Amino acid sequence: MEYNSTRHKKIIFLFYCAVISCILESIVEEIFGLDSLSSVLSVIDELFVLGSCIYTWCTCRCEIKYNKLLLLILLFCAIGLLSSFLYRGINVVSFLGAFNTIKPLLLFWSFSLLTFNISDINYLFKLFSLIFPVIIFFEFVDIICPSFRSLIGFKYQISEERMGLRSIAGIMPRFTMATIMGVLYFYIYWFYKKNKIKAWLSVPLILFALRVKDIFAFVISAVLVFNKKVRLRNLFGAIIICMLMFVSYIIYFPEHFMRYFSDDDGNQARTALNLTGIEIAKDYFPFGVGFGKFGSPISQQFESEVYYQYGINNIYGLSYEHSNAFMSDTFWPMLLGETGFIGTLIYIFILFVVFSPFVKKYIHNTTDLRVCLVVSLLIFNLISSIAKPTLTGPPNSLLLFGIAGLFYQHLKTDN
Repeated sequence: MEYNSTRHKKIIFLFYCAVISCILESIVEEIFGLDSLSSVLSVIDELFVLGSCIYTWCTCRCEIKYNKLLLLILLFCAIGLLSSFLYRGINVVSFLGAFNTIKPLLLFWSFSLLTFNISDINYLFKLFSLIFPVIIFFEFVDIICPSFRSLIGFKYQISEERMGLRSIAGIMPRFTMATIMGVLYFYIYWFYKKNKIKAWLSVPLILFALRVKDIFAFVISAVLVFNKKVRLRNLFGAIIICMLMFVSYIIYFPEHFMRYFSDDDGNQARTALNLTGIEIAKDYFPFGVGFGKFGSPISQQFESEVYYQYGINNIYGLSYEHSNAFMSDTFWPMLLGETGFIGTLIYIFILFVVFSPFVKKYIHNTTDLRVCLVVSLLIFNLISSIAKPTLTGPPNSLLLFGIAGLFYQHLKTDN
């Protein structure tokens, strides 16, 4: 495709707006309680992905005809829709669930066919840098004055006690958003903008959220990056560091360890989703129950009979009558339950097709600017996906697949 600087800059700007809208949507809903505005903001990322796909289809037709990735995405989608048909028939919820699951994949496919210049990628990093002072300001104000947000009229005061400390997210309404933005800023400033002071200023976003798995994921990715090459001893070293951190965590914060791994409301719901996802995959072998039926945001919005069928509708966080806050709190059980063993294997193969070119170059040089951010985000999101839908939920999935798509064309060139 012929490069058009102005047009590509507009696409980058709209992508940035889509990511920011995901953060703003949570802020206006959970902090200010503006449900109507939240509903508008919640569809911006979906509209962007649709628009991006249409634009790519219209401008890159010659490259689309035999595109292996697109065929794999369509095959995965067909498996999920077939699952819906075999379970209780296809309806609007099935298509909504399908799009919600494949939209990050479609975003990568779209971006990978468009020829983005390095200046376009730098423009995106510049846009993210513009809001960095605001995010850091709220982070440190939150540390110094815990009641600050309540004082200025925020509807909800986000707070959570972990490890005897208060989790801090600054202006972010969800702690997982704080951690992914911290990881993004750390690598942008360390490698692309060469500003190590700002890179270290972004680390509190990750640490102060006190999300154990996110901290471990960041440590593993950072250890690999700072060792230039991925060698067995470096990987072993990263694992040893994480094990020592985990042992220290158990010794010095035993109360939090017991709470984090006990049967409290959140863990009970997550355990039920994990076990039920496997059970569904066995009962409806090999296709599952179809998109929008289990463990997904769509099943959270539209009542699904699957939760009643497997007797988990009375668990707090999985109940339509009381609270369904934890219904979309996992990823792999959702994938197993909705698309079965076949759909899950196809999805894993798609991830291999998308990210293997990045990983191969990363193994030889972890500081290669074309791959270091993408693989670091991949490591972070794969580990976090154990307990969060980071591979389908925004903004994590948008950042991972979108940035991978932007860098994809540059893998074909040498430094």
